[in-house]
Amino acid sequence: RWERAARIAQRVVIALLFGTMLVRIALIATDRNFGDINAYWLAAHRLRDGEPLYLPNLSPDSYRVFRYAPWFAWAWVPLTYLPRTLVDWGWAAVLAVASGAILVGLLRLRTTAALALAFVIAPWLLSLVQVGNVQPLMVATLAFGISRRSGPLWIGIAASLKGVPVLFAL
Repeated sequence: RWERAARIAQRVVIALLFGTMLVRIALIATDRNFGDINAYWLAAHRLRDGEPLYLPNLSPDSYRVFRYAPWFAWAWVPLTYLPRTLVDWGWAAVLAVASGAILVGLLRLRTTAALALAFVIAPWLLSLVQVGNVQPLMVATLAFGISRRSGPLWIGIAASLKGVPVLFAL
């Protein structure tokens, strides 16, 4: 009796999470601003032009603020020689593929918890693609890299994106 009630409760929760995910995805689909891509682009241009990477007089809430390690801005410098639209959509495609890989990896687990987690994080991942944030790529790198022999390298790369700016702030 309790097992049947637990199974019904699981299905109700999954249905609610799925419905919530659909609503959030519909809201996300109407707004593509690529704000974080703009921060990466502007940081790379500053480096290319010999200007400081981190600007002290910007509002912390501005999309122009670069919050990542210097190597990430240097990696974007070659992209500044390409058409901006190509870079915007190319980066969004890379992030979308990374997000899809994360979700497919979860669905392959074939557990209720993995399905629920996929429904919870799908809108989050898609909203990060919408603004061009690097985090889906970081999560995919960790999800698929940690179990490999090169795992420490992937952890170091992901940590350096967020850890280096903390050191600059200190």
